[in-house]
Amino acid sequence: MWKAWLIAGAFYSFTSLPCEGQVKGGATPGAFSNVRLRIEAPTSQPVYRIGETIRLELAFTTSGPPQFRLQLVPYSRQPRLTLDLVAIEPQSGWEDPLAGFLRSCALMSEGGLYDVPVLSSDPVKVPLILNEWGHFQRSGDYSVTVRSRRVTAIDAFPNMPQPSVESNRLPLHIIAAERDWQSQTLEDAMRVLNSKMSDSREQREQRSKALDTVRFLGTEEAAHAMARLLASEPYSYELLTGLVGSPTREIVEHEMRSLLVDPHFPVVREFLCAMAIVANPSGVDSATVARQSALEARFREELRAALPQKVGQAREISSVTIDSRP
Repeated sequence: MWKAWLIAGAFYSFTSLPCEGQVKGGATPGAFSNVRLRIEAPTSQPVYRIGETIRLELAFTTSGPPQFRLQLVPYSRQPRLTLDLVAIEPQSGWEDPLAGFLRSCALMSEGGLYDVPVLSSDPVKVPLILNEWGHFQRSGDYSVTVRSRRVTAIDAFPNMPQPSVESNRLPLHIIAAERDWQSQTLEDAMRVLNSKMSDSREQREQRSKALDTVRFLGTEEAAHAMARLLASEPYSYELLTGLVGSPTREIVEHEMRSLLVDPHFPVVREFLCAMAIVANPSGVDSATVARQSALEARFREELRAALPQKVGQAREISSVTIDSRP
């Protein structure tokens, strides 16, 4: 049976999928047979509301002597990083919130150095936020499977084809979100985001979780809140993807148009590209190159008309964006 896998915003299909823990790739047959990947949720029968942040963990283990390392590059869904491929079944009742953005606007990405621990029988866990791969639209029963290419042999040569290991199938039950829950959840998250916080690790994590809550909630109020936050954090990758992934497209487009002409808002290239995706009518393929280019060109001209009202750094950065090419 065919299964659709999401990879950096595009759809790929595989047949004859391996069983749990089986690995395919550029390694000698059987060399990776003792590598295991298990996808886990906080509860044994996870139930989530539509719009609730779904935090999962990928647990990697192996048996025998130390042979493998695990790449701990950013776990969030990033342009050009395809180490984790997520499948959600059935293929209806949800949508990929970042498909168009990652396909057309893959300019932002995180860099840096990351740990590469050696695998053993003790699980090495990698967080995964399912909302970055799927926004649920209907209540019902779903399942999630992950295929990962994070595992490499210790003695692997550079650029050697990465093996892949498939996880177990994790069932999820999605229920409708009550209006009171949505309102209280947003209020609690914004209280954290608007509070004065130190730069401690604990408080950074609290803020990050609150930001996730706002960008995945999917309500009109959350869209307004993200726009207000982006006004003070114009280079936030998380906020931009949150706006693009919001199901309240008309609200988001209105908010982004306001930011486009805001005298104090610096418009970067990714913002224009994201606007073009949001402005596509529902059901239109946002990957259509001609349409994407036309929309982005239109918004660039609107920015050009608003440029005289921009001030300071907002004017300088927006001017560079106008002169840039898709």
